[in-house]
Amino acid sequence: MNLTLSGVFLAKQCIKVSDRFTGVTSETSDPCVSAGIFSGFENYVARRGARFDALLDAAALTRETLSDLDTTIPMNAAAYLFELAARETGDPCLGIHWAEELPQGSAGVLGYMLVHAKSVRSAAKVIVRYAELQLEPISASFEEAEGVGRLSWRFPVTFVAPRVQITSFLMAVIIIRLRLHAGQNWMPISVDLEHRALECPEEVERILGPNARFDQPCNSVSISESVLNRASPEADKRLFGVLKDLADRLLAERKASADIVQRVTNALVDLLQGGEGSLED
Repeated sequence: MNLTLSGVFLAKQCIKVSDRFTGVTSETSDPCVSAGIFSGFENYVARRGARFDALLDAAALTRETLSDLDTTIPMNAAAYLFELAARETGDPCLGIHWAEELPQGSAGVLGYMLVHAKSVRSAAKVIVRYAELQLEPISASFEEAEGVGRLSWRFPVTFVAPRVQITSFLMAVIIIRLRLHAGQNWMPISVDLEHRALECPEEVERILGPNARFDQPCNSVSISESVLNRASPEADKRLFGVLKDLADRLLAERKASADIVQRVTNALVDLLQGGEGSLED
């Protein structure tokens, strides 16, 4: 199979996150995602006949980058890796299938917060508040009305890669993680996805539920109030508090770093526009 990029963007590398639990991070203008979403992915696709090195080359990624869970990678490149892997393995629903195999700890502090959230409602709010520890920038919200909670999210406009596999993967991960509290047989009231329909309706129903809709304005999952109140006996309130403090610090450090970068950029622009310097100085 000839693996190509269809002519886009993928070479730019996102900045490195020094540590999922204690590291300082900063932002770039390009959308980024944690390399943790590919933890174990090489073995998964290799067992299904994919040539992993060829996939990496086509997506402008490296083994070294993906092996470091504390690294962020371009979201566009990650999406392309998913799409190419789906084609080479012959699995049009690779995204939702990989979501079932994703190791529990791959999402770092956010993943552990979901395990120890006190209820489904709390877990949904955690996703909204701390999603940028895994994907940035991302626009997410959680609203309740008339006995239904709706968790929704949109990609930034700078995310331009084919998105069927990565979007369905992320939605499946959210639903699977919420089932830690809602129960393994729980199905959402509805699931909306912004991309075309997946070519595996039986698997979509099994993993996402019977009420998945495609080609929607945004991605969302709707949850009844009775389910939102469900809690897991495995949740540890004290540990959740510790993890929350850590996640808040990581977000604050991320914003502080981004502010420094922006101030330096603005100062350089002002200097150059004022004729007081040049890039060669």
